[in-house]
Amino acid sequence: MGKWPGKGISTVEVPPIWPDTDSVRTDILDYFYEVERFDSLSGTVLDFLELKGELDNTIVIMTGDNGMPFPRAKMSLYEMGTRAPLVIRWPGKIKAGKRVSDYVTLGHLAPTFLEIAGVKDSTDMRFPSILDVIISSESGRIRNDLDAVYSSIETHCGRYPMRAVQTEEYFYIMNYEPERPINQCKEYWETEAGYSPTWVEVNRLDKSDPIYQRIDGKRPLEELLLPS
Repeated sequence: MGKWPGKGISTVEVPPIWPDTDSVRTDILDYFYEVERFDSLSGTVLDFLELKGELDNTIVIMTGDNGMPFPRAKMSLYEMGTRAPLVIRWPGKIKAGKRVSDYVTLGHLAPTFLEIAGVKDSTDMRFPSILDVIISSESGRIRNDLDAVYSSIETHCGRYPMRAVQTEEYFYIMNYEPERPINQCKEYWETEAGYSPTWVEVNRLDKSDPIYQRIDGKRPLEELLLPS
């Protein structure tokens, strides 16, 4: 994600996977605005729970379903596409300010909810409960078995099958159709619903430009990357 200290468009730090132009910087700032808006609305929800006297009797979980809605992020298995925030508030059970580095996915939440509700037999679930992780008083890595996360994509706005596994040390991606360009969503980025000023800037580049190639070029069958 780009960084912004809040002092104007010139201070936005653009990730090297996108062109460093005013249009891209503005696109990033628009995204930051949406993050701030979500934060404000979340505060409104918490205020309502407090007004009803239920704030300390409610487990609040806030997360996302994908990464930034930008090329090479959303609708890809690169880290900026699969990494999402996960914040859990449970007064009296979860230590405030604790940060956990275990690898978890949204699939871990359903069995966790069942265990919290007293349903012990959830053996048909693909993922285990992480109740012990979230109520632990420790920070950092809690469980040794939560040392990797697996992700996949087949079809979204276009078909490009990928599989990935990420650990603390490595990020491995398998591209099953390396003969095709990876960005099967470029037409989506040009529609009203998915319009992306960043993609417009990328599309202005020469097709041989490394930035263009990273976003709309062909990928090797296998990629081995370092996590950020």
